[in-house]
Amino acid sequence: MSSNPSLKRAPILKIVAFLLLLPSFGYAQQMLYARCGEPVGTRYDQVDGRIQQQADGFAGVSPTFIITKAAPDRLTFLWGPAAWAREALQMRERLQDAAIVDATPEKITAVRVEPGGVTQMYSLYPTKGLVYFTQHRFIVGQVPTSSTFYAKCEFTK
Repeated sequence: MSSNPSLKRAPILKIVAFLLLLPSFGYAQQMLYARCGEPVGTRYDQVDGRIQQQADGFAGVSPTFIITKAAPDRLTFLWGPAAWAREALQMRERLQDAAIVDATPEKITAVRVEPGGVTQMYSLYPTKGLVYFTQHRFIVGQVPTSSTFYAKCEFTK
């Protein structure tokens, strides 16, 4: 078990969270399951033509990533506070997915393009216990933003 405090969760919470996710996949068998600690990283904004850099992160957030045998080309994930596991309906509504564009035993990379100007890329490293997440965002009327995060993860196959 990792010494990262954000990864120390009661085993029952993981079991409940996984059981809540199963109906969303039509009871599909998992091929890969990753539970991650709080993502930390750096954010860049362009404000008045100048680039501003700042530390960024997701306090209290423990992302979960799943790849199923039924959809091996999709990375399904949930971002949000661990407290969401108590609310099954909220949890199902928060599920997102991304297209897997590259997969090896060492690295799985997926991309998600959202309407409205947000592009996300996830790279999971099962043998290293790590995920990198990058987001580029330009929403009309707002400033261009780029963020890159990492989190330690526990992977199960």
